[in-house]
Amino acid sequence: MKGTFSSEQEALTKSLELGCNGTHKNMDKWLPCENEKELHKFLNKKGLTRGDNLVSSLAWIFIVSSSLGILWLSIFKTKK
Repeated sequence: MKGTFSSEQEALTKSLELGCNGTHKNMDKWLPCENEKELHKFLNKKGLTRGDNLVSSLAWIFIVSSSLGILWLSIFKTKK
């Protein structure tokens, strides 16, 4: 599963990246942060949830497509 680690050290490194403390174990895998609640709190802060990524992607697509449309219109108008 993504976000789980086979060693505690790997999970601790990810904890430092996220800004949380410690690690916890779920079955035979290590996860960052002291517990699941803390992990999700820090993932949400970093905008790493699936919904946030989708919204960000759609926003960028809109901005880029709008910019290209404006550029195309300005080129088309100057050629007339």
